[in-house]
Amino acid sequence: DTGNLQAHLEATNPKPLIGQVASKARYAGALEFGTSKMAARPYMRPARDAKVKEIRKDFADAIDKLVKRSG
Repeated sequence: DTGNLQAHLEATNPKPLIGQVASKARYAGALEFGTSKMAARPYMRPARDAKVKEIRKDFADAIDKLVKRSG
């Protein structure tokens, strides 16, 4: 509701063909996975799952480009 969680998202590309998204918000892990006192309210995994087809296509396109360059 406050936007704090979204404001603390960080996307990086540590290596070619690898992307990472992490939240630096202090309570991000507790929200995603829950605690002994709070049920999980995942937000990262559903977002990832919604993009699986797009991610796979981008990955396949990148592999095709690499194969064409090497041939």
